[in-house]
Amino acid sequence: MQMFTDEAVSLDECRLMLGAADRHRWTLASVAAGSQICAKHPSGDIALLVVQTKSTALPELASLMVDMTVWKKAA
Repeated sequence: MQMFTDEAVSLDECRLMLGAADRHRWTLASVAAGSQICAKHPSGDIALLVVQTKSTALPELASLMVDMTVWKKAA
């Protein structure tokens, strides 16, 4: 679930948004540096990924660098 805010996203916000989220995929092109993405693992872990660097100059070598926070069994 991509979060559309300039503020830091909390565990409670991730948990709230993921509670109503459907599973989906999106393209690398739709994610900008600074984007915040919440994800939930079947084990109950919740992660917040913050995109630090996006490189798409060469499509076959496209990549993201992210900071990741994981809250164990937080769902």
